[in-house]
Amino acid sequence: MVTRALVLVAVLFAAAGPARAQADDAQARSRALYDEGSRAYKAGDYPRAIEKFLAAYDLSHAPAILFNIAQAYRLAGSCDRALEYYRRSLDEEPDAANRAEVEERVAEMQACADQAAAHEEKPAPRPEPAASAPPATTAVDLAAEEPAPAHDDRRVLPLVTVGVGAAAAVAGGIIYFQARAKFDEVEATCPCEPGSFSGWETATDASYVLMGAGVVVVGAGLVWWWRQSHSRRPQRIGVVPTARGIGWAASF
Repeated sequence: MVTRALVLVAVLFAAAGPARAQADDAQARSRALYDEGSRAYKAGDYPRAIEKFLAAYDLSHAPAILFNIAQAYRLAGSCDRALEYYRRSLDEEPDAANRAEVEERVAEMQACADQAAAHEEKPAPRPEPAASAPPATTAVDLAAEEPAPAHDDRRVLPLVTVGVGAAAAVAGGIIYFQARAKFDEVEATCPCEPGSFSGWETATDASYVLMGAGVVVVGAGLVWWWRQSHSRRPQRIGVVPTARGIGWAASF
């Protein structure tokens, strides 16, 4: 009889060893998960902190971890989940040293959850009955179709003017250089009779006139072209169906 009792005690001690080892291993893994959650919490990564704290609690069931889970939910903006874990923290550890703080958090999260629920349950404003909608605003154009800009002769005239002015300026320059060359050639053979240079002087004066007039005409043509290119589009008037009948509309 004594022998059987000794054998039973030995078996119990032998079984207790692996169980204790498993418990110690679970506590070690819980501690490691808790440390990971604490680092994530301090870094502001609250979703990861919640994940690690929950896993640590599943292994150790330490009531203090519930408070940390609630804190992470609160800072993540989840009032209802934070309220749940604050309450579980009080239920599992009613004599906790921070009970007053937890009770304050419970009241704060309850108000937050109630406010969120009231906002979700608030009915959407009913749309006011729509009056008889006017027909689609479709303007009937009464103006004649404008000619295509590519075929508008008025757009070509300024460019023609610029071309004429440029040709006059070039011709004046050619006359000037020819007259100047002939003047230098005749002057090299002097003394000369009076009036020998009158013809070339006249040609030089004419070249000045041509070049000046050409520059003026080019400038005028460019201004003319610019004003036509940036001229305001003519106003177009049309009739528009409205709720009261026919109205007028204009586009610019």
